Amino acid sequence: MRQTVRRLGLCTALLLLCGILLSAQAFAASKKKSLPSLKNAKITLEETEFTYDGQEHTPGVTVTYKGETLTEGTDYTVTYAKNTDAGKATVKVEGTGGYQGKAQKQFTIRRAENLVTAEDIVLAYSAEKREVALEAEQTGDAKLTFSSKASGVTATKSGTLRIKAGFTGIANLTVTAPATKNYKRGSCKVRLVVMPEQPAFTKVFSGSVKEAELAWQACGGSTGYEIEVAKRTDFSDAVTHKVSGKKKTALTLDMEKKAGNYLCRIRSVYAKEKKTICASDWSEPQAMDVPLAVVMTASDYQKNENVNPKYIFPVLLGAFENAHITPSLVLFCGDYSHMGGNNYGASVVGILEEITVYLEDFFYGFNPRQSLLFVQGNHDTDEGDFAEDGLHDYGSCLIYVMNTQTANPFSQGEYGLQAEQTVIASAGRLKLCLDGLIQRGERRPVFIATHVPLHFSQWTASGGDNLYQRHFFDVLSEAGEQLNLVFLYGHNHGGHGDSSMGGGSTFLAPGDEILIPAPVQGETETNRYTREKLDFVYMNAGYTGYLVNNPAGTMSTCGYAMVYEDRVEFRRMGWYKNEESGPASLSLKGVKTFERLPDDYLSEKRDSYTLYLN
Repeated sequence: MRQTVRRLGLCTALLLLCGILLSAQAFAASKKKSLPSLKNAKITLEETEFTYDGQEHTPGVTVTYKGETLTEGTDYTVTYAKNTDAGKATVKVEGTGGYQGKAQKQFTIRRAENLVTAEDIVLAYSAEKREVALEAEQTGDAKLTFSSKASGVTATKSGTLRIKAGFTGIANLTVTAPATKNYKRGSCKVRLVVMPEQPAFTKVFSGSVKEAELAWQACGGSTGYEIEVAKRTDFSDAVTHKVSGKKKTALTLDMEKKAGNYLCRIRSVYAKEKKTICASDWSEPQAMDVPLAVVMTASDYQKNENVNPKYIFPVLLGAFENAHITPSLVLFCGDYSHMGGNNYGASVVGILEEITVYLEDFFYGFNPRQSLLFVQGNHDTDEGDFAEDGLHDYGSCLIYVMNTQTANPFSQGEYGLQAEQTVIASAGRLKLCLDGLIQRGERRPVFIATHVPLHFSQWTASGGDNLYQRHFFDVLSEAGEQLNLVFLYGHNHGGHGDSSMGGGSTFLAPGDEILIPAPVQGETETNRYTREKLDFVYMNAGYTGYLVNNPAGTMSTCGYAMVYEDRVEFRRMGWYKNEESGPASLSLKGVKTFERLPDDYLSEKRDSYTLYLN
């Protein structure tokens, strides 16, 4: 009986518990039905459009329900879908707490620009075919393609450029990236530039006041050349000269009235239809100095049994012509007689005319009235058209003339006091002139043109020749400290004791030693001299005839001086027992042939010398 009662009580309890649970569920369900749903809520996104960048995009969300802004995390939760790749992305909102229901809103992720880049390729000309890799980069992930529109350049799928042998010019290339899921189509243009060969000058020379000569080698890939000539080192004042044709490799510039120191450079160009497509780099600048004056010097147009200057002189002029050197001024330092013996006082009118004709024949446009000075020598009468004693202004240089019979007698010992007084008076006039040049700050070279040398020689010792030249030397030494002086002489013909100074090719530079006669007044022979250092250039003008055998070298010569803005360059042309002539030593190695000279008084061989102007 008790067991039955217990079972009934347990059942009753279970029924009561079930009723309670069912009542709770019903209450919860009724309560949920009464919560507001976000299905109709207003969803606003902070941003609705993005560009693909490989990152998830999570725009900020604002949810409004019946005008009331809800709170994320309390009233709703947010999730994102498909929000990395390009396309439509979704924001999902689900109610929580006091809200129920779900809502969603889409936003857009656009394709990114695919930035394709590649550097232009610049190459030098090659006569061989070749391959070059075209290196390209992109911000996207597409497989790049390459194309070329140039007939001489093809592009492979991998970006290798195959360049035809000898191709010159510009090839326009295209690198393309097709569109992908996340990137738009992209492309870039690339230029392949193949420049013609870079030229270099093989010759830059001006042997005339009127022109300059330029030469270079032909360059592969070129259709012509451009040359710039300028005064300034940055070529900002350059004048451009264009040369058409690959095979043209020389140019003569008209520089009349434009003499001076310049710089020049050259490049090759490739052009089509007269339009320059590309050009090589400029060559290194090179000096192009156009002389202000080209002074040719000579003396002693005389013959003996072995040598006749009427045959030698044209050969010497031919050397100037072959070297493209055209004198603007010619100085002849005395003695023009065709010697058939020791005939002093020979008429020289016809001989001077002969020399003039030769110069006019060899040098086109040479004007003897403006550009030729004959200095009187000891063998010459007064009949010739000799230059006046004193200063002659030739613009770029000055010439001071001392004729033998009026200003600088040669056999001074024979005339004793009278000869010395002539030299003293002439030296005084020279000093006045040079002092005036110093006072005005003269910088141009001053050529002292005379026939008789200054130095002590065998002739000085035996007969008093040029015995009193000390007076001239003192004046020149003093002035030479401030002026650019060049002493030119003839007379010695390469022998007579000047072998120690190179004989027929004598040249002494400032700082070299020279022996100057130191006589006692009235004596006709002397062993006396002083050893002096030069403050000026000292040279024989060049012997064109009557050669005296000399161990230091017997050669017919003409000297020449190239006068520039900042310097004077000295050289010689020579002839030695043949039918041709050409560059010769400016001075030869000295040889002692006169016992009275010091053993160590021997000049050194020089091929050229440059005097830099003060």
